[in-house]
Amino acid sequence: AEQHFEMQAVSENSGSFKSAENPAYPQVEALLVKLKRRQLSSKDVAIETATALRKVIGATKGNNPKKLLEEIRAVGRKLAQASPAELTVGNIVRRVLFIIREEHANAQQSSSQDASQGRDETSGSNRGTQQPSLGSVLEGDLTLSPNWTEEVPTNFKQLVSAEIVELVNEIEAIKEQVADQAMEHVHSNEVILTCGFSTTTLHFLKEVASRGRRFEVVVS
Repeated sequence: AEQHFEMQAVSENSGSFKSAENPAYPQVEALLVKLKRRQLSSKDVAIETATALRKVIGATKGNNPKKLLEEIRAVGRKLAQASPAELTVGNIVRRVLFIIREEHANAQQSSSQDASQGRDETSGSNRGTQQPSLGSVLEGDLTLSPNWTEEVPTNFKQLVSAEIVELVNEIEAIKEQVADQAMEHVHSNEVILTCGFSTTTLHFLKEVASRGRRFEVVVS
């Protein structure tokens, strides 16, 4: 399936990641090779893609959100082309684009609040309530808001990077989060039908078995 994630306005050859002198270049190129050879599980693809994009953001000169969007789009397109069937790449790129857009919106909101009533705790509380859902990440408008401004905090890239680290932590803990709900979904003497091999599913079922619940599994 072809992946689309806001890259229409960026040419295929754009993006400083093509320069071997760019600190992000080795990590992006290494990931491209792994994707082409299909050496990674979906979880590893998600983690390595997010980590590579974080490296690209850190290596991008300046503090301009539009520039960051362009770099992520360019790298994302390259990664998606390396493995068109791996939808995880597109999902992570969308999520990172969303993070940049959201941090830009937060910066605008903070600036507006400062101008009208000074700094308060409103901005911090809003950050906690504006975490993107999966639906908003995949279906929402990921462009910057119409009232574009280049006035962002000097630590804008650090804020984006911190959000990506949080995303990686969420992905790394996904097996445990799923396993925590195992007992609610598998009951005694049930027959579980599953398709193919998934390390997450295996972890899920092992968690149920470790708690003494008996069941059968059929793998198709």
